[in-house]
Amino acid sequence: MFKKYVHKFKSFFFTTHHHLKNRVIILFAIFSLLFIITVSVSIDLARYYFPTILYLTKQTPEISSEEKNILDSVSKKITIKEFEEATKKAEPLAKKTEYIETGDCNLYPAITHARVNSSLYFRNSSKQIRFITFTKEVSFSLKPGETKYILLDFIHYVPSVVGFGCDSSTSPKGALYVTK
Repeated sequence: MFKKYVHKFKSFFFTTHHHLKNRVIILFAIFSLLFIITVSVSIDLARYYFPTILYLTKQTPEISSEEKNILDSVSKKITIKEFEEATKKAEPLAKKTEYIETGDCNLYPAITHARVNSSLYFRNSSKQIRFITFTKEVSFSLKPGETKYILLDFIHYVPSVVGFGCDSSTSPKGALYVTK
């Protein structure tokens, strides 16, 4: 029985009569379909395991008005009550990820959920050097294509929202919602 299928396989692929052109087209269609399936599965897996891949495959998502309000509130001197309100508003907006894409200083995600004393990676996907600044003491540069991690050991009050700038921005371009 197995020999019968081997014979059919050989006669289908290794004959030299006039149907060879049709067989080449069929093989091309099969391999094209397999290639398309492989690529789509790879993209789905990459998006699942690396959520920030969306930044690389699409335009940077527009920052929402709620996110903008939080970034604006951490950029100015505010009362403790306003600070606590901003922290509460940031909690549902903060995205859990290990990477922040700097791109063209349109950071993704704009508000990132992080834990105090943990590491957070910054990835520069632009073609220019980027400068990330938390405080005068905590800042670093990223070369094009470079990834660096920062240890969040300089944040002492949790939960809190900590803004940070990109390049010479006068207001925060991103924020961390920091918890224990």
